[in-house]
Amino acid sequence: MEINEYAQFVLGRRIPPAQVQVPAEVFITVCGLVGELGEVLEHLKKHVRDGKELHESALKKEMGDVLFYWCRMCDHLGLNPASVIEANIAKLTDRAQRGVERGSGDDR
Repeated sequence: MEINEYAQFVLGRRIPPAQVQVPAEVFITVCGLVGELGEVLEHLKKHVRDGKELHESALKKEMGDVLFYWCRMCDHLGLNPASVIEANIAKLTDRAQRGVERGSGDDR
């Protein structure tokens, strides 16, 4: 299949978005969060691919940036960061008790 044929194939499967306006600040925050996660992944990729040493100071900086944007997202969504963490602990504890820590899907 040629690339242009594939492009037409893809366009035929578009799902129109809901008519929702996302505030620019939320969009910027999400982009920042994803970007910082990408920087963490780059450090890990170079460690695995090239055998480069993981530098704790660099990872701390990037993880701090991830935390910064995560807290901002909590604020944008009206979520209390501590309650998000508590809900995550409850979810992970439940999975551990049921022996379903591995696998995929939210409702395992």
